[in-house]
Amino acid sequence: MGPIGGPEAAFIFFLALMLFGPKKLPELGRTIGKALSSFQQAKRELTEAFERETKHLALDTEMLTNLANQYRDEVYQSSYGSELAVSSASPTSFAGGGEPIAQFMSPEIAPALGARSVPNV
Repeated sequence: MGPIGGPEAAFIFFLALMLFGPKKLPELGRTIGKALSSFQQAKRELTEAFERETKHLALDTEMLTNLANQYRDEVYQSSYGSELAVSSASPTSFAGGGEPIAQFMSPEIAPALGARSVPNV
């Protein structure tokens, strides 16, 4: 359905003139104009509120991601120290110490990789 052309607008005007009469037609036009203006203002306010809340949500998501990463790093540092590196010689041991990390593996995989169980510290 496309825009209303000249003949359609003339027909609608003639129909409104017949239905409402010449005295009510200006009042009807004002009412329709006010309704359209109110609708456009409400649409504009809704769009602004949606954009504002979307920005707040993005900032909240970024903040939570940063906090989660910071917490993960703190837990990692407190558990393993700052100089933890994975040894290339064995996928089950820490660099330098040679101790296997079997507590982080499933019971089926640890023996296959030659890891011994390590007591929880």
